[in-house]
Amino acid sequence: MNPFINPKQRAIELPTGCKDLNDVLLRDKVFGPPDVHQFRQGGLREIRAFVRHLYEKFSKDKVLFVLQYSKNVLLTIRYDEDSFKLELVARSSDELMKEAIAEFFGKAKPHPWLKYEHLQYFRVTLPENSDDAAQVLIDFLLRACDVSEHDKFILSIQPQKILPPGPN
Repeated sequence: MNPFINPKQRAIELPTGCKDLNDVLLRDKVFGPPDVHQFRQGGLREIRAFVRHLYEKFSKDKVLFVLQYSKNVLLTIRYDEDSFKLELVARSSDELMKEAIAEFFGKAKPHPWLKYEHLQYFRVTLPENSDDAAQVLIDFLLRACDVSEHDKFILSIQPQKILPPGPN
């Protein structure tokens, strides 16, 4: 064994936190590729990047969560039935949200899959192009959820298997 090599020290060409190739492979298996963050805070520009990333790199096996806590916004985007779908829950009394859904997505009706007294579940198809889908999503957030250009969101791409299959 070479006395100048310390086997317990990370080699210079390996990522931080990895001391051998097994660590690199395990890290990518557990945490995903290094260019995908589990959770990230960002604005509308980052939403565009995350939608593009979902469409182009993951498509069928991941889901994108968009959360804005202070405005009570939680949107999910996932691939189902040969297209990307936007899923959201709205208060039954939120007429602005219902008007915006109709404006952006046509005559979308609440889906009977989730029926609570004060909540309605909507599931709408997004455009096939990632840039068009991102723009529709951003415009919808600005109009329906009263967000501004300066609001921050929590964005996360997760394995689709964490959610049950979408309703038909």
